[in-house]
Amino acid sequence: MAEAKITIIGAGNVATYCAIAFRSKGYNIVQIYSPHILLANALAERVQAAPCASLEEISPDSDFYIIAISDDALKSFAEKFRVKDKIVLHTSGFHEIDVLKNVSSRHGVLYPLQTLNKNSPMPEPRFPICIEASDNDTLQKIKLLAQSIDGDVHIVSSQRRKVLHVAAVFANNFGNYMFSLAEKILQKEKISFGLLRPLIRSTAENVMHRSPSEVQTGPAKRGDEEILKAHLEILKDDPELKSIYELISSGIRKNIS
Repeated sequence: MAEAKITIIGAGNVATYCAIAFRSKGYNIVQIYSPHILLANALAERVQAAPCASLEEISPDSDFYIIAISDDALKSFAEKFRVKDKIVLHTSGFHEIDVLKNVSSRHGVLYPLQTLNKNSPMPEPRFPICIEASDNDTLQKIKLLAQSIDGDVHIVSSQRRKVLHVAAVFANNFGNYMFSLAEKILQKEKISFGLLRPLIRSTAENVMHRSPSEVQTGPAKRGDEEILKAHLEILKDDPELKSIYELISSGIRKNIS
């Protein structure tokens, strides 16, 4: 399939990953579409593709069309875009497969379950890619496509993918927000966030092989009321942080009771 032609719709984080990953495996990235031509130009230059900024310019001759745009924009884009019987995929963890049903008779999902940033190095291979398709023949083609970039491929229905997406928000987005709050606490005393990085790494490594509930530690897990009260005293001048600390600590205590 490495001779197949791919058009990438979008120029953000996921679009950049897809374009570079498939290009590195020998696929012909025909076009990069973005309504922001400067973004289209920048990504197109990286993968030797043609940039375009209007729907009318999108070639009808690609084998795959990968729509990697924001969740907010996907539905309205799908209402305007048509490519007959070519395989059209979206990369959203949130939207159901049927959002593409009028775009092409052959449609599906290619959802990379990984945090991606176009300004960071490419992630390590073999992370999960969740797929779904309108029919079995299309599913097999999407599966081969995902496997060709070393994806750990899983067939996941729209409903189960939504649940997975919620869990990913807790694990990744909320987890990272907690790091930012920790940094905020340290900044008040001019303490380097770097001191926490070994701890963060160790925490992440622990859940690679064990259930998170098994490796939970801390004063809430131990029921250490004296330390909990002392921490709340430190946070008393920041009601938001104090509220978050109380809520999370309460949740930890409920989960171990």
